[in-house]
Amino acid sequence: MSEAEQQQIGRVVCVSGSQVVAVIEPTAPGGAAETPAPLHKGSLVKMRMPDTTIYGIVSGLSIPVPARAPAEGEVRLAELELIGEARVPDDERPPRFQRGISAFPALGDAVLPVAQPDLACVYAPPAGSTVRIGTVHLNRSQPVLISPDDLLGKHFAILGTSGCGKSCAVTLVLQRILEGHAHAHVLVLDPHNEYARAFAGSAEVLGPDSLQLPYWLLDSEEIASVVLGTNPQSPNRGAVIAILNELIPIAPCPTV
Repeated sequence: MSEAEQQQIGRVVCVSGSQVVAVIEPTAPGGAAETPAPLHKGSLVKMRMPDTTIYGIVSGLSIPVPARAPAEGEVRLAELELIGEARVPDDERPPRFQRGISAFPALGDAVLPVAQPDLACVYAPPAGSTVRIGTVHLNRSQPVLISPDDLLGKHFAILGTSGCGKSCAVTLVLQRILEGHAHAHVLVLDPHNEYARAFAGSAEVLGPDSLQLPYWLLDSEEIASVVLGTNPQSPNRGAVIAILNELIPIAPCPTV
């Protein structure tokens, strides 16, 4: 679908930081009858700039003043989170998507739906080794790839409300990374015992009955808490701690 053939689905009415508010167009080009806008939460849209194409995700939809009757007009708003842009290169290479915005849309700019080339640009495979974790919800034929080196080389978080699938997402990502990197080592701290079954065939599960820590991993206060408990008023606590501090450094190491 060419740019001229794409129906404008909204226009920008507010720009604040990385968020844009757009009024959803109630009619198709040419004054056709009202039709529902092809927008839902999570939709990907774009805005054309002179040198770039800006992409945003619909994060909210609202009708500030609902109509009392279906025939009455009403204003529909879409909140967009800007995620990045694609700058057209000077040579024949395809556009390359990058995070961040260098030029923001202006009031009145058109909001357009994305096409398959846009999805291929935004979800293009990163450079280097990648693993596939799924497909794009907007187009099941477009794979979603991640770079384990880039993902694990910095802090990241998987966030969401209760029951939305955070644990399943973590499991999927780790399983795909391990499938592509058989010699990788991953440490999972699992206080609620959510992942033992998912990785039963490829993980060593440590619990209170099997975990063994070397004494040199703990400082004197932690060792005292293990041996004497956490009650600061326990009898002869100070004397026992002093004895432990003297005996532990000279204790023979057990052979394995």
